[in-house]
Amino acid sequence: MTETALPDARGARLIRPGAGRSSRVALSLVMLLGAVLLVLGNRALRTAELVVSGGVVSLGAGHTVLYRPGHFIFFETSASRTVGLQVTASCTAIFLMVPFLLLAAFMMLIPRVSATRLVVAAVVGAVVVFWLNQLRLLIIAWATHNWGIGPGFDWSHILAGSLVTTFSMLIALYLFFRISLTGRRSAV
Repeated sequence: MTETALPDARGARLIRPGAGRSSRVALSLVMLLGAVLLVLGNRALRTAELVVSGGVVSLGAGHTVLYRPGHFIFFETSASRTVGLQVTASCTAIFLMVPFLLLAAFMMLIPRVSATRLVVAAVVGAVVVFWLNQLRLLIIAWATHNWGIGPGFDWSHILAGSLVTTFSMLIALYLFFRISLTGRRSAV
């Protein structure tokens, strides 16, 4: 009969296989639910986003900004005309935040990726997209204020708005993957 040496247990994980899987699935489902709620509640969330936008535009443009239900933001142009911009579903950051929740929800099912880092990465991605979208709205309001509806709104909305949105998604995705895929994996 031969003796078999047992491997040294120091540093070995004493977590049984499958432990933590249910909590990762639960976190994944919470993130999926969050994405669904963002989409379903976009009208109410757009109103809250518009309140923030009014403050940002007021501070950045140096003039009074009014907002009202219906997702409009009003301000004066340099020609002393009042202009109203409507923040539609395509203007909001809400639909740009959803991919980060969905991506984190699906990556949560990969055991090698830290659950904590995924939650942080999703939050950071959403926050970056939100604030850079505020910058986009500020640029549009500033250009409309200074150059009017024709050239100001059209050029800033189409060109500057598209560039800011594209770069904000690239920055947010970079940060998402940098945060979620680096460092040590957590036990949960």
